[in-house]
Amino acid sequence: MEFNRYIWDLYKNSKEGQTYIEYYRDLNDTKIQELKQKYEFVTKVGFYKDAKSKEIVHTKNLIEIVKNFKINNQIKNINQAVNYFFELINDGIPIKNPFSENAKLFGENGQHLQYDLIFVAPVSIGLYLKSPDYFFPLFETYDFIKIINLIKGFNLNLPEIPGKLDFLNRIKYYGKLCKLFYNFRTNNNLSPEELCAFLYDFGPNVVEKKFDENLPEPSKVWFIGGGINDNGDIEFLNEEITGQTIAGWQGNIDTRRGDIIVMYCLKPMSAIHSIWRAYSEGYNNPFFGFYNMIKIFKPIRVKQISYQELAHNKVFAKNALIRRRMQGINGVPIKIHEYNELLTILQSKGQDISALPRLSRIENISTEHLKNEKDVESNLIEPFLKRLEYERVDWQRQIPVKMGSGYSYFPDYAIGANMTKGNEKAKYIIEAKYSIHNTKKLYKDYYQAKSYAVQLNTLGFALAAKEGIWLYFHDGNNDYDFERNLFHNWKELENPDIFHNVLLKIGRNKILK
Repeated sequence: MEFNRYIWDLYKNSKEGQTYIEYYRDLNDTKIQELKQKYEFVTKVGFYKDAKSKEIVHTKNLIEIVKNFKINNQIKNINQAVNYFFELINDGIPIKNPFSENAKLFGENGQHLQYDLIFVAPVSIGLYLKSPDYFFPLFETYDFIKIINLIKGFNLNLPEIPGKLDFLNRIKYYGKLCKLFYNFRTNNNLSPEELCAFLYDFGPNVVEKKFDENLPEPSKVWFIGGGINDNGDIEFLNEEITGQTIAGWQGNIDTRRGDIIVMYCLKPMSAIHSIWRAYSEGYNNPFFGFYNMIKIFKPIRVKQISYQELAHNKVFAKNALIRRRMQGINGVPIKIHEYNELLTILQSKGQDISALPRLSRIENISTEHLKNEKDVESNLIEPFLKRLEYERVDWQRQIPVKMGSGYSYFPDYAIGANMTKGNEKAKYIIEAKYSIHNTKKLYKDYYQAKSYAVQLNTLGFALAAKEGIWLYFHDGNNDYDFERNLFHNWKELENPDIFHNVLLKIGRNKILK
């Protein structure tokens, strides 16, 4: 959606809007403490005598340090502001440390940049207090999915998130967000405090989906792990979770909303603790130390299944995660037969498994009654598109494709089509055939669909017939290699593990992202 000035003005002039805008006009210490509790960001830096020590021996308020940091040259535009931030990060922020002279937070040659990521929030607040025209307070460093949804929801361009190990540029990512929101703010004539109200009240209320209790069917099961030594996970899991708890956790980027999440507690418990559902899809969080993140909810405590029980179970003993003693657990997939075995173990322990989520095979996909191409379309392709999470508005039937001087070719299904005359494009196409029963027929149909794909500049295309579906992908050279197709018959696609792999390749979130 686009920013609607009329709706914004209604909000701005409302009592609620005025309250939020005024709140950000002067962020005093009391408000910062309130925000700290709400958004769970760190405001102090702790120093350790050695790498293993866990006793904080000295703290300093980081917001005040940044706020009062001297700027050699006056910032006159957004580019200078972003460059100032980049230089601040490259040079490092001088911090008083009783164990080291010339100690700095961040720094181009910093040794602990992965851990410094947590300090982006207080640094952003200090910069906002120093120069609100160019900087904004980034509270949602932990729950960054809300910022992602906001940016995408208002049709802004999300800056590319740096890679997992590029910690310096992950810290600098805040500067790119400053430029993005500065341009948005000035283009829409918002004050700095109005931008804050937009980011943390108006915008989320407009774009965030109101998740209800009707979750989509799970497409996969995943392990995640919590609790080792005294990091607080076990206390949280044992004492604070309820059926309504929503928590952020390290997970797999391929997690889909509704997926089943098996929580395993590491040492000292070393046992399966609870089963959750995925509240969000997996996403990359530049300010979260472990990068890949999911949100989980609807936890159900279960009878504990110890590591030893899993290691000696005939099914789980073959699992690579079990063999490596649960190392790297977060986001490891669990196959359908393994999850079913897990339910069997729980039931043998007296667990009522009727309330636990199930990963069911897709209902039998019959092809025996199909008589023509139209039957393939209505009985196979369109239900398949729905399972891939496409909505009816996402695809068009038989769009005209310009070939030579006319428009005489019509691919059966065009996903994400742009029908600007003379510049027709589509994200993906599917060609329907009644039967592709041999290689000769496959070659013929492949070249027909490929010609459409090249003309429409698609990411790939599929051939679908009663025998199954063939997937082809753009190889970067404006070609679609015949030999590199991915084929599955419809019976195989009843298996959730196989279908999930296809979902990741041509599902709605992949093609229309």
